[in-house]
Amino acid sequence: MNEERNRKECSQCHQQKTKDEFAKKQWKKPNPSCYRCAEYTKFSTDKTRNCHQCKVSFPREEYAIYQWSKGSEALCSKCCDQVTETFMSKLGSEPDHVHNDDGTSFCAHGSEHCDICMVDFTLPNMIARKRNKLGRDLTQNEHDALFRKFNENNGIFISRKVCILDGQSMCPRAGKKLRCPCDEVTYCSKACQKHHWMIHKMTCKWHLENQEKKKAKKEKQKKNAVDELTEEQKNFVRMEAFLAENNGGKGSIDECAHQLGEHPLVIGGGTIRYGPDGEEFVKGDVAKIYRENCGAEWDGAPRFGLRPYVPRKNPEDWIAKARQGKSQRQTDFEKGYEGKFGVSLKDAAAAGGNPPSRLQTAMAQARAAVDKVETGGTNMTSEQAIAKLSPETLAFMEAQGVSGDKLGTIAKALMEMKGLGDDGINVD
Repeated sequence: MNEERNRKECSQCHQQKTKDEFAKKQWKKPNPSCYRCAEYTKFSTDKTRNCHQCKVSFPREEYAIYQWSKGSEALCSKCCDQVTETFMSKLGSEPDHVHNDDGTSFCAHGSEHCDICMVDFTLPNMIARKRNKLGRDLTQNEHDALFRKFNENNGIFISRKVCILDGQSMCPRAGKKLRCPCDEVTYCSKACQKHHWMIHKMTCKWHLENQEKKKAKKEKQKKNAVDELTEEQKNFVRMEAFLAENNGGKGSIDECAHQLGEHPLVIGGGTIRYGPDGEEFVKGDVAKIYRENCGAEWDGAPRFGLRPYVPRKNPEDWIAKARQGKSQRQTDFEKGYEGKFGVSLKDAAAAGGNPPSRLQTAMAQARAAVDKVETGGTNMTSEQAIAKLSPETLAFMEAQGVSGDKLGTIAKALMEMKGLGDDGINVD
C-alpha cells in the first residue's frame, strides 16, 4: 500500500515513477510530470503526433523523449533508426561534400550544419566569407573574434534541473537536486557529484576562484612573514642555506631564496666572513654577477635567467629557522672558539681576527673563573678547593701573604680553570 502511494504516472511519458522522480510541486498536482519530461519536453496533452519524416501518426510511446520535445519536427523511433542506419552505412566512405571556389563548403544536402551527414562547416565558412570580403588573410584577432561569435551561437546547453550524469549507470536519479556553486551543473546525489568532480573541477569557476583566493592568501601570509624578519635573521638562514648547499643539501639555496622572495644568487653568490658580531653573511650582488659573467642586465625578477622553482618533497621551513635566530651550529662554533682561546669571537674579530696569545688566553680564563666563583657559579667549598692544591702551590700562596677567604677564592678559581679535576695545580 505504501509503495502505491509513493508512485504516480507521469502525464507526459505515461510511465509509473517513484516520488523522488518528481519535483515537489509536480508531485502535488493530479497529473504531474516527472523530472525528465518537465525538462526535456514541452507540456502537451497530445496522445499522438505525426512523424516529421514519414508523416504517420504515432502514440507518445513511439517517440524518444528528446524527439517528442521537438514538436512538429519530431521523428518516430523507426525513422530515427533509419537515420542511424544511413549514417552507419556512410562511415568509411568518401563524403559527398561540396567545396566551392570561394572556400565555403556544404554537405550533400546543401547544408552547412547537417545532423544526418554529421558535419558542421559553419565556422570554416564564416572564416572564408570574412576573408573574401576583406580580400586578404585574417589576423589572429579577427580569427579569435569569429571563433567567439561561433561559440556564442553554438553554446552547449546544460540543464539546470536534471543531473548531468542522468542516464548513467552510477546515477540513482534521486529527487533532491544539488547545484554546484558555480551554477553551471546540477547533480542528483553526492555520488554523481564525486564521480563527475574529476572532470568538472577543471572548468568550475567557483573552484578556480577558491584556488586563486587560497593561493593569494598563502602568498600574502608568506610575504608578511618575510617582512617581519630582520635583516640579521635573514642573514642567519642565508648562511645556513649556503653551508647546507655546499655540504650536500642540494636545492637548499633555491628553497631558501624562494621562501625569502629573492634571487638564489643573493645567497649562492654571497660569502661568509668573521666580523665584530661573529659570523656574518655578505649578500651576493646579483646585478654585478649577471653583468660580469653573463653580459646581461638583471631586471630584478626573483628567478631571472633560471627555470621555474620546483619545490622539494620535504621542504625546509627557512622562515621558522630565521625566527629562531642563530643556529645551533653557530652557537656551538662561538662557544668552541671561546673555550679554546678564552676570548669571544666578537672580541677576537675586534682585535683583528687573530687568535689570542697563550698569555691572553690564560688571563681571560682566569677572569672568567674568578667571575664565576664570585657570583656563586661553583658548588665547591673553599676547604675542598684548598685541599686540592699541591703543597708547592700552598707554600707559594703563604709566601705571598695570601690566606683566609682570599685563599679560598683563588683556590676555587684555580679549580674552575682546571675543570674541577682531581689533580692539583702547580703554580710556578
